[in-house]
Amino acid sequence: MTKIAVDAARQAHLLTEIHEGNTDAEQELLNGLRIPARVETLIKRRLKIDGDDLAEMVAGVLSTLLSHLRDGQFDSGKASVGQYAWQIASHAIRDAAQTKGPDQQHSAGLTDAQVLTRHYVDVKNEQREILLKCVRQLAPKYREVIVARYSKDLNVEEIAEEMALTPTQTYSRIHYALDLLRGQMKGMYNDGR
Repeated sequence: MTKIAVDAARQAHLLTEIHEGNTDAEQELLNGLRIPARVETLIKRRLKIDGDDLAEMVAGVLSTLLSHLRDGQFDSGKASVGQYAWQIASHAIRDAAQTKGPDQQHSAGLTDAQVLTRHYVDVKNEQREILLKCVRQLAPKYREVIVARYSKDLNVEEIAEEMALTPTQTYSRIHYALDLLRGQMKGMYNDGR
């Protein structure tokens, strides 16, 4: 298969064609940007799946992406098509990982902090109240990144842009905030039992 480079002008033209219903333009854009291969690699690496499960998930991500491109939901001023596909794939990976138990989530490429957070988010109402109390006790700079990441469902890049931070600073704050929450939660459970 020959590589097809898609420059910015061609991409803009293809997006217009896709919005008008041209399926050939869809294939040219996807293949030119190597989106199917990139989505497959991301899903395979993060969820460690293959075969029919992988093919089904890739097809779902590509279907969602094409639907958004056709309906005009994609804004090229906010992200590239590749970044947008990556966001859709990341949401699909997160959704798939949430349906698994904590042991399976580790094999899905999630960190301890992510598994811990998902565990605490999915617990009964009393425990949710404890979590909310712990979040409220965080310093504002940590509380803001936790709320943006887990309540507003923003990714690190979006949070960084919104808060005028670098992605590295944002990731560090999220990681540190999760460590603080873990300590507070352990303290509250140990005090209460």
